[in-house]
Parts: sequence; C-alpha cells; structure tokens
Amino acid sequence: MKLEIKKMGINGEGIAYLDEKPVFIPDAFVNEIVLADITERHEGYARASLKKVLRPSIHRIENPCPYAQRCGGCALLGFDYQAQLEQKQALLSQALWKYSHTPAHLVREIKPSANVYGYRNQCKMPIREEDGKLVAGFYKTGTNHFVPIERCLIHDLKLEDVREAIMAKLNAHHVQAYNEQTKRGLKALVLRGVENQFQLTLITGQDQIAMELVEDLATIQGLVSIGRSIQTDKHSPSFFGSAVQTLYGPSKILCTIHDLQLELSAESFFQLNTDQAQLLYALAVAKVDPCDYLFEAYAGIGTMSLMAAQKAKKVLGVEWVQQAVEAANQNAIYNNMQDHVHFVAGDAGKMLMKENPSILLVDPPRSGLDETMKEAILRSSVSKVVYVSCNPSTLGQDLAILKQAFDVRTVIPVDMFPNTPLVESVTVLQRRGTTDAIKVAHPTRHRKKKSRRVSS
Repeated sequence: MKLEIKKMGINGEGIAYLDEKPVFIPDAFVNEIVLADITERHEGYARASLKKVLRPSIHRIENPCPYAQRCGGCALLGFDYQAQLEQKQALLSQALWKYSHTPAHLVREIKPSANVYGYRNQCKMPIREEDGKLVAGFYKTGTNHFVPIERCLIHDLKLEDVREAIMAKLNAHHVQAYNEQTKRGLKALVLRGVENQFQLTLITGQDQIAMELVEDLATIQGLVSIGRSIQTDKHSPSFFGSAVQTLYGPSKILCTIHDLQLELSAESFFQLNTDQAQLLYALAVAKVDPCDYLFEAYAGIGTMSLMAAQKAKKVLGVEWVQQAVEAANQNAIYNNMQDHVHFVAGDAGKMLMKENPSILLVDPPRSGLDETMKEAILRSSVSKVVYVSCNPSTLGQDLAILKQAFDVRTVIPVDMFPNTPLVESVTVLQRRGTTDAIKVAHPTRHRKKKSRRVSS
C-alpha cells in the first residue's frame, strides 16, 4: 500500500498513519511517499516493511555503508546530517510535550557532532567462524542474525586499524570461535581507544589464553593493555562475565576530560563519542551554581562530580556499581580532590532521602529515574536539578512528575551519536520559590598535577 511518512520514530523508523493509527516503517524518512507491506497489526499501531520509495525525501542520500541493509545499526545513515539534527530536535520536543507538556521553545538548538563518521571510541563485537576464519561483526537490529563486518564507518579509524590487526593475529594463531557445547573458545572482543591508547578485552570460555598469543598481540602499535573475561552464560545481556584478568600492560588507561585525568578500567562506562562527551559534561557542569553541597546520582566513575568539584564545599556521588565507585574515589585521589569529593555505593534515591544537598546532578540509564529517586527529589530541599538524559521518552515522563515542584528552565540537546536516532540532552529544573544562584564560599585550593601513571 502507498503511505506518506509524517515523522520519525524513536528508533529512527518512519511513521505513517493508517486509519488514524501509526504505522512504523524502517528505512523510510520524513516526507517520503512509499510502498509498504503491513507485517504486524496491533490494537493501537502496525508495523510494515518498505518495498519501494515512490517520492524520496530531498534529504535522502546514498547510504555509504555496505552493511546497512544487513546490519541496520545506524538507522539514519542514508539521511543528510543537517536533516538528522532537525529530526532529533523534533523527536525530543515532541516527547517532552507528549509526556510533560514542556513547550518546544524551551528546547535549544541541538549541538552537532564535529565528526559524523569515525567518532566511536569503543567497539563490542561478537566473534564467529566463517570459512575457517574468525570474523567480528554485529547482530542485525532486533534479531540474533550475525552480520560479519570488515570495517565500521562510525568507529574511530585508528580503532578499526587496531581491530583489524587483532583479528589477523587471532587467525594467525588459529584461535577458535566459542563453542556453546564445550564452553571454550573466543566469544567476543571489546576494544577501547582514547588518546591513542588501546585497551583490549578478550571475552572467552573456560580455556586458557596462550602467552604466545598475548605477546604477539602486544606488538600491535598502540595496544597497551590486554585482558580477558570469562563469559559462558548464554542468557546474560552483558559482554563481560567474570572480572577482567589483566594479561598484559596496565589494568587501566588514562583519559583526559578537560583538565581532569581519569583512569578507565576495561569495564568502566565511558561515553562513546569523546569530543561530544566533553561538550555534554561541560554544558551540565556549567549549570551547577556555587553551593554548599552537590549531590550526583548515577555517578559512574565520577566525571561530572569531579568537573564540578570547585563549585561546592562538599560533593557526594552515589552509584550502584561498586567497581565504578572504587574507580571514582581513585579518580578523586588522582586529581587531588579527595578532601571534599567522595563516592559511595548504594541506592541514590534512598540516600538522597537522608541528605540535604543544594543542587542535584542526575545521569540515569535509558530507563530514566526510578520511583524512589523521583519521590526523593520532590521531598528534598534541592533547589536545582541538572538532568542529563539519553532517552527523550523517559525524560518526558520524569519531567511530568518533577514539574509538581520544579519549573523546566531549559533543555539543551547534544548529538552524541550521528547516524542514529539517539539524542542526549541536559535539562535544568528550578524548584519553584527558589532563586537560580546560591551564593556561598566554595573551595579555592588548587589541584596538584600528578605524573601520568596508571595503576596495574
């Protein structure tokens, strides 16, 4: 049937309407007229497959990825970048209005990425054997169908060079792919690269890693750290299984964010677009006023708390993952801030109930704030909330609750992931009846620069 695409969905699909119900069509773009076949019918919506584009969008471009149709991981690769930005801003504005009646004029112009391709600093890729050779790849979006990938356009070019060299070494040593029956072999690889330092983790079964292989991998230029994690649970959603065992080099690599030096373990969460991460964090921290007590929920390895440290007499970051808390406290020590910046493991909402902070920083997962956290924010004495979000829908739902006591002052979108529908944002909320700035004395001590070392 012939349908007209009216807007973009949260997964980058085109949305048409049939009998006033949305029809979701992957690979179709806004303002296109397409032929599509309905594949699923539900009470409130339908799904369809694209058969032909009858009238293409003026923003449709030739997709530069040879794996686009088989992989599907970058839904907007065939769409002009400026048009991508406009659609992402519209997606954010629509979600905020739908769920919380936050008006579009509060959403500022989206911050573009300097790099549209080659921006991703980490890859997590399953391994398979094809024609007697190991290959790395991805699963086609929404399926368990493996797609081998020689080079990925959105990965950093040097990251891809190192990955290619790693695959050549693995094949030269006749490494076997993981076998579910024997629980042995190489299951996946995780590779991160920051500041020309590359950190490799081999995700394996129970078998031993030959030191000859490790020594050969260590000759790859830029590869400074090699580890392994045993993962034999086929139902686990995580690439990592057991704690990473370091086989070569340091257990952590250094990354510089603004004037902070952070130690990253293989398992540490770190934003995938380094340049945009620096921008996102700077935008969030700029909205933190000088205060007595800054509280950060979902603090991770402590980046934003440490960036904002000189604005508060006391900074407390709370994170559920114990390993991240240990890394955050180590980063505080490393940057000479341990006197007034501390991180603890626990439920941030429950802890906020017991604390009396002036300003709250939150950077929750895609699921948004949990119910305890929302209740704690409403009951707290917090005058300002700076909310970093990676999901417009859950942000809108959370704002609908928080607006009982807070006004939304501004929303700043940031394009962290070009060629995908994902959009990050910084939202500033001010408690009604309070002023924007809290004038207090704050720490003036200077941090001492430490030598560039990493712990092993």
